[in-house]
Amino acid sequence: MWSTASLAVPAAFVAAVVVAGVTPDRAALADTVTPPLLSPAEVRVVESHMTRDEARLRAGLGAYAGWVVNQERVDLGQVGIASFDAVECILERAIERSLTSAQLFSDSLFTRGGGLALFVDHDVLAAIDREIDLHSVFLIDARDHHGTPLPMSFFLIGQGVLLIHYPRAGSFDHPDAAFRVSVPLFGSSRTYEVEPLIRMNIVRGAVPGFDHVATLHDPAGPPEDFVGPWNAGIRAISVRGTKLDVHAHLLFDRTQTLDVPRIERRPGHRPDAARMRALGCPTGAPWAVPDGAPQQPR
Repeated sequence: MWSTASLAVPAAFVAAVVVAGVTPDRAALADTVTPPLLSPAEVRVVESHMTRDEARLRAGLGAYAGWVVNQERVDLGQVGIASFDAVECILERAIERSLTSAQLFSDSLFTRGGGLALFVDHDVLAAIDREIDLHSVFLIDARDHHGTPLPMSFFLIGQGVLLIHYPRAGSFDHPDAAFRVSVPLFGSSRTYEVEPLIRMNIVRGAVPGFDHVATLHDPAGPPEDFVGPWNAGIRAISVRGTKLDVHAHLLFDRTQTLDVPRIERRPGHRPDAARMRALGCPTGAPWAVPDGAPQQPR
């Protein structure tokens, strides 16, 4: 289902990427098992700050709602619509553990049967971006090469899939130098291209990550490559701590390793310890459902 189109590129670029590519160390990959981000009780804390409203969720997904159900096999009745409170609890735990966004999003909680699925709309995404730098390859508040805003519309994670929506296709240069790919004789590139929908499976197992990475221009269209630096089609990502093994295709299948920054608070946006305690997700301690918090039906 998720075959992707080949890309026509100059032969010199092909040779350069082959030179820059590295082969993944499978022995090292197998040594990256981490405990789940949240306990079952802590998942309930997050769910206490979300709502279950399938009609509203379908409205948020827009034209992709039917595709998400029929093609991705997502049970919308089990997806919570996240408030900023819910997301802040999760992100603060990730910051405590010095995780990257790739480590967070590939956590076993979000795999098929993992127990947590959430939808984050544009307003909550914007609030996240004001306070926290995810250092993700997928920018919340991107600007394309024409300087026009390209804000992320929604983010859905759980039940084994990660879905990201932008209002239109576009390309941008990633501001984090860590996402730059250098090629001998040709310099470097950190240009990424997005389509209205980017999708991927979340890999369960000793080597976490994402596979079947693909994009859709519209719900009826065929899946295409997610295109990164040097016009390479990114097909899968393996997560080894802060290192990402990006498995890409540019006439040849190659792997490029990136060492990416961890999630962090933006300057001037320190966590409010009293607020986190009131939400039931204190830093440095097990969480407890706050008194009076609404409980979602399970």
